[in-house]
Amino acid sequence: MKFKALIALVLLCAAVFTGCGNHGQGSNHTGDSSDSIPPAVSGSVEDPTEEESLPSEPIMEEEGVIRSKESETLTFFAKWSAVSYNGKKATVTVKVGITCYSISTGKHKGSVTVNGETKTFSTRAIESTTHEKKKFDFAELTFTVDLDEDGLSLMEIDAEWEFEDTEGGSFIESFTASAIIKLPGGEIYVPDTSEEDSQEQSPMEAIFVGDEEENGIPS
Repeated sequence: MKFKALIALVLLCAAVFTGCGNHGQGSNHTGDSSDSIPPAVSGSVEDPTEEESLPSEPIMEEEGVIRSKESETLTFFAKWSAVSYNGKKATVTVKVGITCYSISTGKHKGSVTVNGETKTFSTRAIESTTHEKKKFDFAELTFTVDLDEDGLSLMEIDAEWEFEDTEGGSFIESFTASAIIKLPGGEIYVPDTSEEDSQEQSPMEAIFVGDEEENGIPS
């Protein structure tokens, strides 16, 4: 009798163990279900705003300095640089300032125009007396210039410092530094007006033009 009871107990334990195993497998079942999450889709999307890649080295890089001629004791300058990476546009930077031995002046305004685009700057009062020439940096302005891909491009720079003060014993309304520059190359562009001048003037007037300084043309 005890032997039969022991066999029944063993069979009961085996049945319970088998049921637990089937229950665990059912909990891991991943069949079709409305709560299932679809797998993530991998891949890259092209950015339509991505700009055209530019070369690491510029294909054009020029620089130069334009100086004023209003005074022998104070010089207003415009130091420019032009850099292009695609031959279509150039980034032009213009740094303006003065060099002088001594100066005593108040606040002033100024402007730089490159190919018709004008940007302004202002300067603080300056007081300096020395026997050595000093440089005073005023501003650094940036412009964008369109380039002619098929040939020569001209860049016109007009810089002005509204002085309206006395310098070297003379009243000077403003200091100016301007030029037309060839790009690429960086040379100053001088239009050929010889043929036009010869048509406007008689032969005698063309010969006796007088001294440059007497005609108001700075040397």
